[in-house]
Amino acid sequence: MSRGMGGVFLNLSASVVIAMAGVPEDMRRLTLDDAMTHSWIDGDELKLQFYVERQAEPFASVDLTVETEAVEEGEYRGRYALAVFAEPAENDAGRDMWMAEGDVTCFVE
Repeated sequence: MSRGMGGVFLNLSASVVIAMAGVPEDMRRLTLDDAMTHSWIDGDELKLQFYVERQAEPFASVDLTVETEAVEEGEYRGRYALAVFAEPAENDAGRDMWMAEGDVTCFVE
């Protein structure tokens, strides 16, 4: 755990399981270990942002933002905001954007 400016997270383990109807199957279970684009840990605050893009066509992405506060040493609770975008397949009139938010708990050693 880093509490100073410029600190890094070591051995980060993060994953997301998305249960919303209509989200493409390959975007429902993602490992986010290498997808952190922003992190902030200062005092009692922990903020993380993860972003993943599908490597094949059609384009799809997942953006997950987590904002928490410490409730005890190494445990943070707060809220998350999730946005999933997927280019519709050809001749598909389905949705192309899904959003969710809710409660989240994070553990830091």
